[in-house]
Amino acid sequence: MTDLPNPLLTTGEAAEYLRVSSRWLAHSRHHEPGAAPPFVQVGRRIYYRVTDLDTWIGEHGALDIHRRRP
Repeated sequence: MTDLPNPLLTTGEAAEYLRVSSRWLAHSRHHEPGAAPPFVQVGRRIYYRVTDLDTWIGEHGALDIHRRRP
């Protein structure tokens, strides 16, 4: 199953791949959809495609995910 060309990652795996917390990914999905990487929802489960994460990194590489709200 890991030999798939574009495997789906769980939120925890995607967070590790991006070096952010799972909590940040969940928060950004619900509260900052424009800042969140694209995801796939299957039932109640959320997955991320590696290619989508790589594209998102390229487009948002300078995004400061640790910014503080005013």
